[in-house]
Amino acid sequence: MKMGIALHPALLVKENQIFTLCCFFAVLFIVPFSVVCCCLRGSNVSSHGVSAETLKIFNACINLEVTAEDTVGLLAASAEERRQLCMDARSTFEAMAVSHPEPMGPNSVVRFVEDTKSGEKKGRKGLLKKKSADGQCEVEVWPPNAPPQKQ
Repeated sequence: MKMGIALHPALLVKENQIFTLCCFFAVLFIVPFSVVCCCLRGSNVSSHGVSAETLKIFNACINLEVTAEDTVGLLAASAEERRQLCMDARSTFEAMAVSHPEPMGPNSVVRFVEDTKSGEKKGRKGLLKKKSADGQCEVEVWPPNAPPQKQ
């Protein structure tokens, strides 16, 4: 039994035989292999749009001992948040701080939300040294640019 294959005459030229064989095997093996690899890799996003890596982190970290204070750490650990390197999350953290404020105690970092009678400007930060029962606070005010350097 004889079988014939219809090929363009340019492919049958002796100089093009190596090229023809390479193209044949590439189409025969590489193309199906790449399709199978893409299909098996699957999606890295769950049906609700949350990264699979984030779901793994939350499954490992969330238990009965997690409190509201831990939400900032969970948010920072999520893959979506880590991908947003240029995103400014300050507004998110400020909203979380307003809804769940930390109790102020000695050595807490504070920020002035309005100008004070002593002349400190809004937005300055400092370290709470002492808080009296009547609500008066003694604060070590930091320089405008950064916290003081340890000596």
